[in-house]
Amino acid sequence: MENEIPGSWDALEGVLQPFESPDVLGHEEVCSMLARTHAAGRLHHAWLLSGTRGIGKATLAYQFAGHLQRYPEAASAPHELTPADDNAASMIRRGSHPNLLTASRPWNAKDKKFMTRLTVDEVRHINAFLRSTTAMGGWRTVIVDSADDMNASAANALLKILEEPPPQTVFFILAHSPRGLLPTLRSRCQTISLKPLAGDILRRVIARQPVMEGVESEAMDKWIALCGGSARRALELAQGEVAAMVGEFFDLVGEKQADWSKIHRLGAALAPAAKAQDYQLFIDLVFDRLATLTRAQALNDQVPMAKLADYCDIWDKVRADHEKAVYWNLDKKQVILGLYSDLRGV
Repeated sequence: MENEIPGSWDALEGVLQPFESPDVLGHEEVCSMLARTHAAGRLHHAWLLSGTRGIGKATLAYQFAGHLQRYPEAASAPHELTPADDNAASMIRRGSHPNLLTASRPWNAKDKKFMTRLTVDEVRHINAFLRSTTAMGGWRTVIVDSADDMNASAANALLKILEEPPPQTVFFILAHSPRGLLPTLRSRCQTISLKPLAGDILRRVIARQPVMEGVESEAMDKWIALCGGSARRALELAQGEVAAMVGEFFDLVGEKQADWSKIHRLGAALAPAAKAQDYQLFIDLVFDRLATLTRAQALNDQVPMAKLADYCDIWDKVRADHEKAVYWNLDKKQVILGLYSDLRGV
């Protein structure tokens, strides 16, 4: 892994990657808090940024990395994080800033695809980066994107680094679901939970993406209504047919007779490695629908508690099956078939 940032494993065509974004939208209070903390000389060495996928965690980390390069001295640092189009920003956009390192799923040159995990070798590259001399006397920033992708060896290797951090180094560890991280790893970090984006912010983020040029506002409204506050999810919905597949899935669940041939076709369409992002979006939308159903059932006094417990059990089982399939690169079609069977049972 070089300091150069290659195309990310989850990059969307026609969408700015986090290090290309000109500013942070929707998390201004967090940005101000970090800027004030740095200006006071009290910047913690490790920050765990948690929250739904696609709400700006990585964008925030890259923007603050640029802030540290502009204002390495706390005494002269402003109390606000303001966008800047300077040399530091340009180098970060190009992936060539010597004081910034991103650890993420690596590219497997042999198989011509990104690996499904953030491996221990990637974390070990952080050690080499930290042993080097900082350029221009600035801060070093390490962004782990995301900690959810780390295997056990990588997590333990990162923990050892955080136990003895070098001076003038800050880590931003991004996590979509921090509950799965090592408790000892979480304890080494200051945790910031980022909230889903509000509708007006989502519209601004979505509208400035190159792929959205010429798109009608009515179409954006539809995606915003379904995205749960995630700009990434809205953009994924705009580029695919996953929302329709989720609708078909729940229609099949509700039919009197099980239609296994259709559910097998649906599962087969989402199972290939090339469809990994569509599969993830499908699972996210199914979880959203399950959450909505569970809340509706909970508000209905006529629904027995046992049925609510069934929905909660299915939620836990599907999440566990999904995480296992991603971690071990198992057949994702079986996750969808199992979910279909479980939901028909309640």
